[in-house]
Amino acid sequence: MMRLDEKQEMSYLTKKFLNLIEKAANFVIICNERVEKIHGKIPEYFAAACYGILHLVLAVFHEPWCDEGTAWQIARCASVKELLLEVPHYEGHPPLWHLVLSLFAKSGMPYELSLTVVSLFFTGTAVILILKYAPFPRLLKLLLPFTYFLFYQYSVLSRPYCMMFLAFVLLAVNYSKRNEKPGRYVLLLLFLCLTSAYGIVIAGGIAFCWVLELWDKRKLTDFLKNFRKDKRIWWLFFLLVCALILIIEIIPREDTVATSHLVNYEKTTGIIKRLLYGLFGMIGDVFITNNFGAYAYGALCDIAMGWGELSCSILIGMILLIGIVYTAWKTGSTALVLIPYGMFTIFSSVVYIYPHHMGIILFIVLFWFWTIMEPGDLWERLQTKVSLPNFRIIRSALILLLSAAIIVPLYWSVSASVADVCTNYSIGRKEAAFIKENHLDEYKIMTGWQTVTDDKTGEIIDMDTNFFVYTDNVSPYFKENIFYNCELNDAFSGYLLHKRATKQENAQNLLKWHEAGLPDVLYLEPAIELVFSKEELKNVRYSLVYFDKTGCLWKGACLNRLRVHIYVRSDLLEEMGLEEIPEPPMNEKNAK
Repeated sequence: MMRLDEKQEMSYLTKKFLNLIEKAANFVIICNERVEKIHGKIPEYFAAACYGILHLVLAVFHEPWCDEGTAWQIARCASVKELLLEVPHYEGHPPLWHLVLSLFAKSGMPYELSLTVVSLFFTGTAVILILKYAPFPRLLKLLLPFTYFLFYQYSVLSRPYCMMFLAFVLLAVNYSKRNEKPGRYVLLLLFLCLTSAYGIVIAGGIAFCWVLELWDKRKLTDFLKNFRKDKRIWWLFFLLVCALILIIEIIPREDTVATSHLVNYEKTTGIIKRLLYGLFGMIGDVFITNNFGAYAYGALCDIAMGWGELSCSILIGMILLIGIVYTAWKTGSTALVLIPYGMFTIFSSVVYIYPHHMGIILFIVLFWFWTIMEPGDLWERLQTKVSLPNFRIIRSALILLLSAAIIVPLYWSVSASVADVCTNYSIGRKEAAFIKENHLDEYKIMTGWQTVTDDKTGEIIDMDTNFFVYTDNVSPYFKENIFYNCELNDAFSGYLLHKRATKQENAQNLLKWHEAGLPDVLYLEPAIELVFSKEELKNVRYSLVYFDKTGCLWKGACLNRLRVHIYVRSDLLEEMGLEEIPEPPMNEKNAK
């Protein structure tokens, strides 16, 4: 039994803790009130200008990585027919992003500048709409655009998620008029579908919530009677048809790399762990924790996440979810947040997800939060359903939870931006400059392709001669293809099509490369011993002339470190005006 003095001490500590929470929450409220008192729109103009300027400054330092480079190459080299009917089956998302980029790529516009302008157009427009229309506290509106996913991961890195950002904001702006102007709202949902496969899933969730709203408290017979008269139903039916067409368009083919692995392997993280993380832990990593991305930049199924790290994410995530669900329940918006959230997290956990995809949860939460704030003051609406003493504690806890979910991502954004300035983010820019400066593109360059080695013997047991590693990082800097073994592939159309080569195609490709003769330059250590015999390579030596390190950034940490090597045939060193450099130590050379 606890003694009286111990009970009193516990009660005293509890009161102190609650008072501390309330004081901290009041401090946040005071800060927002001071910002609210600033007359005019100067803070909003300043925030919008800072967003654009910082984006452009970082673009100068950021080296586009494979996702960015491959999309550009597809947009530049693929025909419109291929963009619509061929590429989506291998890329796994609708063609809108490639079609947008093709307007710039096919007209010969600069690679990096065009990527930056396109990305900034979508995210900058979304930020302006947030600053102008979002019914959030002013301090939140001013800080939100600079958080990690909205500023760095989905803006500085130019990918289709910049379009998804704008789609969610437009949906939020028009949510209150969805019943008055259903055509506009459905077209915005279609825009969301066109941004990504995830967009199709989430748009389906939002549309389903709308159907539930139309069906609410009506019998099935009454609902069906009004079916023909209700234009909202017809617009939703139109959305369903479009979504089905898009799903058919992106269904992977049998030879798609993402679904046709080189070797059969067991997924490191089982379905139970993935579902637990997706439903309860991922949201923690979006706002506060960093467990998934802290391992490596790989798929969730391939990450050996232990129960300890998983528990940490789940605990924080459940605290955030409790706050969201409680608020949604009290504001009558439970379905609107839980259905899209559940559909996305289950789909991504079961099918496919990388760390950068988790930020889509932020879009869902942002959209939902916007819709519940729009009809009136959230705190007043909550207070009408909660007794005053409890409400003060709950309100303070929610304010601090929201503050933490902004402050931590702001820190990630700053640390990632600084690291991008100081770090060589990706293969591509520097390698292309070296090749151009030394005119290596005038020689026969062989690039590496995907191989699988036996863990015990180190021997190559399988390969994919259609999957060229990191060529699309370099190719956008040149007007034409510079890798001769790419050009000799029937499946090569100037870009990396994720089309798995058969064993027969592998043999044919190796034979073509062999017939073309020995390469002058080796980019990224291709397995040249698979193309030429030991006798043919007996008196041939290649000298290392370029070596560098790169590493994708995740919340400021450098992950997936790569070592870049360029070799030239030793007898050509003098002709090229190059000198051999020392080989890096083995432990550094092979680090990943």
